[in-house]
Amino acid sequence: MATKACKLGVQQLESRRLLASVSIPNAIIESGSDVSAAAEVSTPVEVSGAQGVRAAEVRIQFDPTEVTTDTTRIQAGSVWNGRGTVIANVDEQAGTIVAFVYSTKPVAEDAGGLIDIGFAVKQDRISVKPIDIDLQQVRLNEGQIALTEAPVVGADASDGKIVTQASDVPQASEVRRASEIPQASEVVKRVTRFEHRSGDPFSDVTDSFRESRGSRPAINDDPCPWPSETDTDLISPQSYALVSMGGRADFARSGYGSRFAAKAVEARAMDLVTTPGGIPYGPLQPHVVDQAFSDSAPFHP
Repeated sequence: MATKACKLGVQQLESRRLLASVSIPNAIIESGSDVSAAAEVSTPVEVSGAQGVRAAEVRIQFDPTEVTTDTTRIQAGSVWNGRGTVIANVDEQAGTIVAFVYSTKPVAEDAGGLIDIGFAVKQDRISVKPIDIDLQQVRLNEGQIALTEAPVVGADASDGKIVTQASDVPQASEVRRASEIPQASEVVKRVTRFEHRSGDPFSDVTDSFRESRGSRPAINDDPCPWPSETDTDLISPQSYALVSMGGRADFARSGYGSRFAAKAVEARAMDLVTTPGGIPYGPLQPHVVDQAFSDSAPFHP
């Protein structure tokens, strides 16, 4: 009678599992007004479909003129649950990293960090452009676990970037559109609403205007009516005045010849606009009526 022989075959678990994927997420670093200030950033190589992984080999290229790192900054990632051991080699001049991480027990987690690499952005760095981190090769379990899309040398979807973001840059909601910035002509229109309610402001107006512009305006240049003591409709509580003109009383005292005041204010407003680093709308602030009509300060453009 013929006998049958059976041969026991062993199939590795890795050959029957789903494919794994790896990538480096972008890392954000914040800096103040000095974007060249030194900064530390942790850049993980992330993996999904990691169950059963016992070892991983990772190769990375970075720009040594932009960032630095060393073997002390390369650690096993979160997917190893504290049981991973790392052996790494870093060539700082060439900007290359070769890291091998392994564990005696296979990974139980499905996704997490394969390795964590700490980079230090160079202090003398001038550019704020993103820094490329090229993930060039990843081998899991000595190639037994295939990747959905294996990293390659050069740019691909698995690569990451280190992005510098200044912490004091105003957000879009904080930036005023150019169309919202008051122009000199708008400032003059607001100022012409101020009128003097008592006393004789003419000498103050003409003297101040002559000192600021180098010429004395004619009396008949602006034959405006003289308001009464009880007239309260000449200015609203929320009208605007230029703080840098010398105080809240300035515009009220110059009101006899509103065109004189307007010319002086227009000249000052244009000075502010053309001053390097000046903010056209910065000097505009609201003043209440009783302060605006105070006689305590002279008119000084």
